[in-house]
Amino acid sequence: MRKTIIWDLDNTLYFETEEYKNKLNEATAAAAIKEFNVPLDFKEATEKVKESYATYRDGLEIFSREYGIPHKDLYVSYHNYKSELVKTIAPYEGLLENLKSLQCPQYVFSTSSKDICEKILKHIGLYDFFAGRFYSVEDFDVYKKNESPDVYARLCQTIGVNPQECIFVDDSYSNLDFAKQCGMTVSDYILSCAYNFKPKARLTKEEAALLQNLDNCRSDLVKYSSALHGMSTKQRMVMFNQIPFMIGWLGELSNVAEGVCQFLEAVKEKNKIPSTPQSEEK
Repeated sequence: MRKTIIWDLDNTLYFETEEYKNKLNEATAAAAIKEFNVPLDFKEATEKVKESYATYRDGLEIFSREYGIPHKDLYVSYHNYKSELVKTIAPYEGLLENLKSLQCPQYVFSTSSKDICEKILKHIGLYDFFAGRFYSVEDFDVYKKNESPDVYARLCQTIGVNPQECIFVDDSYSNLDFAKQCGMTVSDYILSCAYNFKPKARLTKEEAALLQNLDNCRSDLVKYSSALHGMSTKQRMVMFNQIPFMIGWLGELSNVAEGVCQFLEAVKEKNKIPSTPQSEEK
């Protein structure tokens, strides 16, 4: 059965540079000050946005909590400012061809407003590919993706697929977590790349068989070495016919065995994102 892929948009189907992120922070701060009279200067408001992302994974949330501004109103105002930044986005080269090569149903699900989604998709050359197949959180009367699995279930219902038949790709751990709770298969490839993590190459059947053979050889060598240590010096001299070379060879053999052991442990380690995740940036 072919899987359906659901893509996040921001910082997934295009790359958010530090300059672009800074402009988004400034747009959020400007919306809070000019539209809702938040009693902060521009620098203070911008720092509040960064604090909000770090704490809530949402640049608007802190203004809603601390100043009582309805999140929906903040959302609408913020996107009015964000609209002016779309033209600064740089698309990924060759992305459309790669998406087409997947040959499976594909959709977009974004925190950005429907209007902004359309503008971004047109700007990066993906609008025709995703026409009629991109959704915003506002389509479901919510304004964020990291509150509950319910919005993901409703998305799947709207598309007409079971969550178990979907792969969800996003750059946020919290979004991925709720999608997973809904039953989707999730991909943290974007996050892995953000943390400069490169998965280890998978072994072929032939390579796996070779490594298993090495593992078996190591076991034999360990047993052999243990047996030698249990012998007296005289017994070992008799066994090896008093050939000094053989004694030196056994010493080297122990080092080889240890090297094989370390190699096997390294290639058997499961792929994983580094255990100390960095704080996420939108």
